[in-house]
Amino acid sequence: MKTKLLVCTLAFLLLLGLAGCAGKSAAPDGGGTHNPTETAPPAQPAAYEKGIITETGFESEYFGLRFTPPEDFAMSTAEEIDAMMNLGAEITGLDFDYSTLTTVYEMMATSLSSATNVIIMAEKPTPGDITADQYLELMKVQLPAVPEMNYVVGDEITSVEIAGETYKKLTAEGVALGFTLIQDYHVRKVGDRLIFISISYSPETEGEVKILLDAFSAY
Repeated sequence: MKTKLLVCTLAFLLLLGLAGCAGKSAAPDGGGTHNPTETAPPAQPAAYEKGIITETGFESEYFGLRFTPPEDFAMSTAEEIDAMMNLGAEITGLDFDYSTLTTVYEMMATSLSSATNVIIMAEKPTPGDITADQYLELMKVQLPAVPEMNYVVGDEITSVEIAGETYKKLTAEGVALGFTLIQDYHVRKVGDRLIFISISYSPETEGEVKILLDAFSAY
């Protein structure tokens, strides 16, 4: 179990390192060009606001999403999430404006008996018009370059439905400390943000993925 916890922590730290990397890269070929004289700008949604960790789970009005942790899963507290982002005492007691950050970790829930976990991240990508498909195509290139996990990335980007909305999905498998960890990345564009839902699990706990996906509901 200690090994699983170490690998789970390593996977999270790698996710922290990857945050923003795809968005900082140029969009891959095929992303298209935009002529402002030909296309009217789309209507802008409400400004981004970080979701809320409640007594019963997590909810985000901006992303239109709720999460109720299944049995045997524990939620990280808001303070723990802030600590993961290196935000601590400096924001205690303050009405901190998370919209000023490029990457915001909104929620994390972890199994009490395995290495399975789910993380929700919000990212303001650069360039701002990058799509979910383009973001995942860039991750295909970046993940194998991470030496700590020896990632093997799937070729296919698929579409899946979570809480009534369509997400783009990419799967990668990594090995660290002799333990195999699989990560499913689900991405959707909302306004000027990407919502990034990462589910990490082992081959033995793949059945927990559906349980976690079913724990999401519309806001």
